[in-house]
Amino acid sequence: MFVPFFIKRPLGRTKRSLPRPSSTSYVNSLRDVACFAVFHQHIAWQVANSIQQPYRADDNNYHFFQLPYIRLVYCGMFMVAIFFVLSGFVLAYSPLKKINTPLGPAWDSALPRSLSSSLFRRPLRLFVPMMAAVSLNALAVYAYPDFDRGG
Repeated sequence: MFVPFFIKRPLGRTKRSLPRPSSTSYVNSLRDVACFAVFHQHIAWQVANSIQQPYRADDNNYHFFQLPYIRLVYCGMFMVAIFFVLSGFVLAYSPLKKINTPLGPAWDSALPRSLSSSLFRRPLRLFVPMMAAVSLNALAVYAYPDFDRGG
């Protein structure tokens, strides 16, 4: 039931196939890279002398990856902006493309379905898991308030 597609497909457990690549499929890969960079920024936030610190910040920071223009590729703060720009493009492209189609069957079904998906399904898909994670985190902080202080 919860086995990923790439494992089920070779075993013959599903008839599902991958969707055809769309004109914005490559942007999702760039969004994945931006997500990974932000995740890396959060994980390495407190690591001393890591590549997250600026070039020549002290005597130990002379790595190639700490050069200013190289850091733009993996720096979390910059990649948050890239992620939001790419997400705005991807989320706006499909409805705008459907608006520009001539009036007819596409106007009657595709655009309203796309907009209703954006307005009703996306908030449930995004905020319900977030609220579950926040609730578990709040419960953990309430149960163990002094855990990070060693108490």
